[in-house]
Amino acid sequence: MQFVPILDQQRRREMLELLAEGFPGASTDWSRAFRAPSGSSGHGTLLTVDGRPEGGILSFEKTERIGERVRRIVNVSSWHIRPSYRKFAVRMMRAVTADPDTIYTATSPNLSVQTICLRVGFRYASKGSMRRSPGRDRRRAFRPRNAARSGP
Repeated sequence: MQFVPILDQQRRREMLELLAEGFPGASTDWSRAFRAPSGSSGHGTLLTVDGRPEGGILSFEKTERIGERVRRIVNVSSWHIRPSYRKFAVRMMRAVTADPDTIYTATSPNLSVQTICLRVGFRYASKGSMRRSPGRDRRRAFRPRNAARSGP
């Protein structure tokens, strides 16, 4: 099992196939996502097993000046992991959001996605939107009192 950045056309095609499989009824033209500038990890990350893509997380990044620092901000976007490999979802999300100096964001109405995000250190920013900021202890458990105040 490997986590591989989506940096070239072949990996983009593999991610498009995964997204079409994971969102069969969506009327989204997923290929448009690759028109956005790629970041340091390309357009996201694939989970590969024996060279075959079994899951993927699409992501978009930018840099922005916040106070005196230029910060990397990554939106963890759409993702799909095939059912037999979903046991690796938390590990994959941890790998994708491993840079302690980066601000990560995610928005999902899907409770299982929100749960995975919470397990790797995200916190609710608003209904369905989550963020993880540098300097936070990722091992701290989500506090239910925060969920009641600002969670879904």
